[in-house]
Amino acid sequence: REKIIGQTVEDLLGTPHFMARREQLEAALRGEYQRFTLITPTARGLTSDLELEYLPCRNAKGAVEGLYVLAIDVSDRKRAERALLNSEIRQHAITEATPDCIKLVSADGRLLYMNPAGLSMLEAPDLDSVRGTDILDAIAPEWREEWHRKHNRVIAGERLSWQFEILSLTGNRRFMETHAVPLQMPDGTVAHLAVTRDISQQRQAEAKLQDQSRILETVNRTGKALAAELDLERVVQMVTDASVELTGAQLGAFFYHVLDDKGSK
Repeated sequence: REKIIGQTVEDLLGTPHFMARREQLEAALRGEYQRFTLITPTARGLTSDLELEYLPCRNAKGAVEGLYVLAIDVSDRKRAERALLNSEIRQHAITEATPDCIKLVSADGRLLYMNPAGLSMLEAPDLDSVRGTDILDAIAPEWREEWHRKHNRVIAGERLSWQFEILSLTGNRRFMETHAVPLQMPDGTVAHLAVTRDISQQRQAEAKLQDQSRILETVNRTGKALAAELDLERVVQMVTDASVELTGAQLGAFFYHVLDDKGSK
């Protein structure tokens, strides 16, 4: 205590740290209350976050004679705030960069947020153009009832996955698979948070594979039947029936002629 009494603030803090506080010190000596946070180095080479308050000290006549200084070490709180901010920045970067649609829907079905990938699937120019709209407007009509039913279950607390089709703003269809969970909002309400993937190409590939399997099954079945059949007219009928089945033609779209040994029909 005796070592510091009588020294100037600049002598105590050193010129660099004094200059960092000079503006607030001068304001406090003019009679203005000051409160601010400053990052200062510690003896171990680290940094410390100090929350400082300068309170003018006045004499009986009201003139400022000096000031009181209150310093609180808020390093732990500031570190937690910075960690949270960094986490939010990382989450935002991931959300913005992912190729899947990430959306947030209110309990009453209004779109609250959608990332760029989702906006691209909807062919929406930006979030403002669709924010607050009824999400069911983007669902293909034949899927809306089921989607609404599943949405209500998510809001009630369930985690669900399902498939459905959407309609973009220009009328294009996409087949989607969504994974949805309930999310507690800051105001206490529950929203529907979902990660949704475009599986249109996957569905097309599955349909093509099913068609190929159906063709192979029909050819195999017809081949076995032909091998056991000696009646020519029945053989031709079998081939015609198989052709109708494979091409999807309507009954009567294929005609055939059977000639006997004399060349008659």
